[in-house]
Amino acid sequence: MTMMKKTGLLLSAVMVTAWQAGCIVVSSSGGCWGLGQAQQTATSELTIEASGLLGLDVRTHNGRVSYTGADSSTIVVSAKKTGRGLTSADAKAALDAIKVYVEDTGSGRKKLAWRWSTPKHATWSGGVSFSISGPENLGLDVESHNGGIDVEGVAGDVKAITHNGAVVTSTANGSLTVETHNGRIETAYSGPSITLASYNGGVSADLSGCGSVVGDIRTHNGGIRVTVGPSTASEIDCETNNGGIHADSTINVRKVSQRRLKATLGAGGSPLKVRSYNGGIHLKKVG
Repeated sequence: MTMMKKTGLLLSAVMVTAWQAGCIVVSSSGGCWGLGQAQQTATSELTIEASGLLGLDVRTHNGRVSYTGADSSTIVVSAKKTGRGLTSADAKAALDAIKVYVEDTGSGRKKLAWRWSTPKHATWSGGVSFSISGPENLGLDVESHNGGIDVEGVAGDVKAITHNGAVVTSTANGSLTVETHNGRIETAYSGPSITLASYNGGVSADLSGCGSVVGDIRTHNGGIRVTVGPSTASEIDCETNNGGIHADSTINVRKVSQRRLKATLGAGGSPLKVRSYNGGIHLKKVG
C-alpha cells in the first residue's frame, strides 16, 4: 500500500482491478477488439477535516453516492474510480486521468467531486462512486447524473438529485429535498419541510416521526405511499389523474372524491400536497 499526504487530504491506493466485456477477440496484451470496452477500477480513500464545516456538496457523473452520518468531526471518503476505453491500456489511461478533488466553495462549505486531469480522449468514459461517513449534523447537497443516492443518519438540511437512479434517505430536523428523473424515492423523515419529486418511479414517504410538516410530494409515473404518526400535523391534499386514493379509517378525512382527498393530520396547520399523475395514493397511519 502506498500513501501520500497532500493539501490536508490522505490518499491511499487500495484496489485496482481490470474487466473486459463484449470482445470479439482479446489480444495477448489484454486489448479488446471489436464490440465492447475494456474497464479498469481503482479505489482510494481520503479524509476531510470537518471542524467548523457547515456543509458538503458532492458531485459525480456515472456513480453512486452514499453518506452515513456519525458522531465525528472527520469526513472519511472511499472513492471508487472507473475508467473505460477500447483496450486495457486505453482504459488505464482513462482511469489515470480521473482526478478526485476537494475544494472550498465559501460560506463554510466544501465540494467533493471529480474531473478529467487531462483532455478527455474520444474513446474514454468513466465515473466515480463515493461512499462517505461524516458528521451527522452536516448539511448535505448531492447530485449524480447516473447513479443512486443513499443518505442515512443526517440531522441537517439534505438535497439529493439524480438523473437516473433511486434515492433512499433517513434524515431528521433539517429540510429534505429529493429529485430523481428515473427511479424510486424511499424516505424516512422527521423534520419540518419536505419536497420529493420523481418523474418515473414510485414514492414512499414515512413521516410518522414528524410534528408540523409542510411539503410537496409528487410523481409523474408511479404510486405514492405516505405514512403518518400521531404527532404528524398538516393539512394534506392528495390528487391523482389516473389512479385511486385510499386513506386509513383513523385519518380525519374532510373531503373526498374519486381523484382527490383532503384530510387534517393531527392539529393541522401547514399544507402538504401529494400528487400522482399516473398512479394511486395510499395514506397510512401508525401509532
